[in-house]
Amino acid sequence: MALPTTVLTPWRGSKTYINVARQTAFGTPAAATAAAYIKLEVIDITIDGEQGQVADPSLNSTGRTPRSILPVGRIYRGKFRTRANYSGHGTLFKAFYGNASWVTAAGPPVTATFVESPNGSDPYTIEVFGGIAGSSTVGIMLSDVTITGVTIRCEAGTSASAALTYEWTFIATTLTTSRTMTSASGVPTVEPVLFHHVTTTQDAGFGDGANISGWRSLEINYNFPFDESRYFFGYAQPFQPYQNGLGTCSWKLGVEVGSQAAYTAFAAAATTNAPVIRFGRTASGTVPGVGPSATTPTTGAANNYIQFSSSYTLMTKVSTPVTNYGLVTGQIEYTCGYSSTDSAAMKTVIASGDTETAAA
Repeated sequence: MALPTTVLTPWRGSKTYINVARQTAFGTPAAATAAAYIKLEVIDITIDGEQGQVADPSLNSTGRTPRSILPVGRIYRGKFRTRANYSGHGTLFKAFYGNASWVTAAGPPVTATFVESPNGSDPYTIEVFGGIAGSSTVGIMLSDVTITGVTIRCEAGTSASAALTYEWTFIATTLTTSRTMTSASGVPTVEPVLFHHVTTTQDAGFGDGANISGWRSLEINYNFPFDESRYFFGYAQPFQPYQNGLGTCSWKLGVEVGSQAAYTAFAAAATTNAPVIRFGRTASGTVPGVGPSATTPTTGAANNYIQFSSSYTLMTKVSTPVTNYGLVTGQIEYTCGYSSTDSAAMKTVIASGDTETAAA
């Protein structure tokens, strides 16, 4: 069999990135202006279009299957992962939390504290360029996007997990193809957040106080459920989704075991355990353990940090299996509730030299 003279040009994942902007209203994508968007690199991205269908109930079919399949409601959902940076992610955290209170220092860095908004979030527009788009200038646009969850992961060691990552889940009501990508401002620099950048951990339940020893891995899951069924006559897409249940937040810590403190705290069933982790730089602008960093931002470098904390938690699992002659490791899990002190189940604070954080 002869080779074909023409073949399909495959899509590739190289150079994939996204542009993200807040919309002023549902149904109106963000304006295609550079100032409106922040550009972010992605590790991977999935977009699933889901088309509702109804089998024609008419009995007048010449076969034994429906005479027609009727398209009804339609929605898009997916997820994407981003490498955590010391700047550039304020827009996504605001899209998730729905609100942010800004505390500005005397010049950079700008400190943004993200808390839960009872009124939810404005819709967002996300432009996607790369493997699923195919063209050098044309991408896919998702509009009326709702960020429904974030998973935060990091693990001490030499694997790819040694870099802090965020995995964002979303739903969107509209997808547009052949979108000319906006020339977004704030092109990301490489400012990775690595496991050895941790300057503070605290876990009263584990009994390590403010020591950073003992923690080996971190996974935080924070999600809100949304009603996706707000369909109205005349529209194939649902109207803006609204939260229809209480959110969930949990921590999973991988630890090296050195005492019985975790079991003591577990037996007490207290809700005063308060896990905290902070990634940042020292006062001199260096990162712990590696000396001056080639990726240190030029603005506000000495004070840049990212911190996650939960003040109202219940320890729900302690596991410290002894399986061999070596070190004993284990896992501690917390379920978090809303804290009036933090105004969230988990408060996120980002101190960044990036003005995008303040302007989002």
